[in-house]
Parts: sequence; C-alpha cells; structure tokens
Amino acid sequence: MPAADTVWPVELAKLTDVLRNAGLAVTWQQEYSSAHHAVATALLRCYRADSAQIAGQIGEQATAELITAHQLWNDWLGSGRVRKFAMVAEKQ
Repeated sequence: MPAADTVWPVELAKLTDVLRNAGLAVTWQQEYSSAHHAVATALLRCYRADSAQIAGQIGEQATAELITAHQLWNDWLGSGRVRKFAMVAEKQ
C-alpha cells in the first residue's frame, strides 16, 4: 500500500477540470471500483490467513500495518468512499 502522503484522492469532476485546464480532454473513462474491491478483499483474506508467515518475514508490527491498510482500502472501496477509474486524456 502506498504511504499516506503519496495518495491524494480527488473528486472525478475536479480531476476532469484539472485535465481540461492543462489542455487535455478526457476521451475515455471506465470505473474499476468493483474489480479493485475484489482484489483488496482477496489480498486482505490472504494476508490474514498467512499473517504468521508474513510476520516471520517482516515482523509483527509491519504485518499488522499491512492488514490495517488493506482493511481501510477494502472498506473505502466497498462503501464507495473511494472509487477507481481509468482515463485516457488527449491534448486538445
């Protein structure tokens, strides 16, 4: 998971405005929230199931932080608080 200071969630409308102001037009977009939620759910399940082995490699605290971070993203994606989009923008 990325560090908290490297992720900047932005509203879709604001992102589109920023791109337009930079001289770009969104020509395609697709939401992938469900797919990302499924991946986050699967990773969380695996991390929990293998937590003892993971902790043996990276330590108890790092394992707990890994699980907590994935739980947060899983919750946010599942609730719609965070959504994932792919976009193509072209120079106007």
